[in-house]
Amino acid sequence: VSFVFISRLFMRYTKLLKLTWVILLLTNLYTPCAGAEFKELSAAEFITRNTAQTLIVDIRRPEEWSKGGVIANSKLLTFFNQQGHFDLPDWLSKLARLKKTKETAIILVCASGNRSKRVAKLLSTELNMNKISHLKNGIKGWKQQGHLTINPDLKL
Repeated sequence: VSFVFISRLFMRYTKLLKLTWVILLLTNLYTPCAGAEFKELSAAEFITRNTAQTLIVDIRRPEEWSKGGVIANSKLLTFFNQQGHFDLPDWLSKLARLKKTKETAIILVCASGNRSKRVAKLLSTELNMNKISHLKNGIKGWKQQGHLTINPDLKL
């Protein structure tokens, strides 16, 4: 048996394990909701929906958090890297650790609302997660409307 054959078999096995892990994670940690949809929140709606039970997830990169600040009580969890790629199983695993319950509402935040909208759509429509929202116009819109940000604690 050649080394190339074994390495290809191992790569296929690894992909299968990763896919199985994602399926198990989603079925055990999230309550599916047929036809789940995400909501776009204005800054005013964000304020009214932001309760102690809400999980605010800022999906920007660390340099963006440092440059623009973050909304108080946000959890910093980068989704896209510099090249625009993401590792969904890893990100979902980290998100699961932040959620208090299956029913925890999640509000996603990015710089302008574009990335958070894409992630909200992925989570709600593709993965059938419920109670997903995103901040329309992101941190830029938040700050333009006079709302404050704080310096992030990057000791994660």
